[in-house]
Amino acid sequence: MLRALRQRCEAVHAGKRLTTICTLLNEGLPAAVQTKQFDLIATHFFLDCLSGSEVEHIVHDAMVSTTDNARWVISEFNLPERGAMWLPSRIVVRLLYLAFWILTGLRTQRLPPYANILCLYGWHLSEQQTRLGGLLVSQLWQREKA
Repeated sequence: MLRALRQRCEAVHAGKRLTTICTLLNEGLPAAVQTKQFDLIATHFFLDCLSGSEVEHIVHDAMVSTTDNARWVISEFNLPERGAMWLPSRIVVRLLYLAFWILTGLRTQRLPPYANILCLYGWHLSEQQTRLGGLLVSQLWQREKA
């Protein structure tokens, strides 16, 4: 996926502005990254694979490496609090976690409270779109200037 991203950016002459990082989460951010300032983080269907403490670790580390006006784009599964998808979303998410546990050994079995964690670290939700009755959510978070 990273190779495809790099190729697409090169095709539109944006490759020099792109930095991709592949690292193990339990090791924190690599030292080379901690000295850079990024203006965008994108995590699509990624945070739902983590525990709340792992999300907090990432958000904490990201504060060191983001600009004051950085943005964070997130796409995730969501459990709507009411409406027609209240029960179906819970069934779908539970089945997805079961499938990922069987197929990959994923230990996480519930959506982490990433929104609460982002807010604690000075990010605010500026835009949100939902699909499938709230089961899918896309969000744009912006870092609050210090």
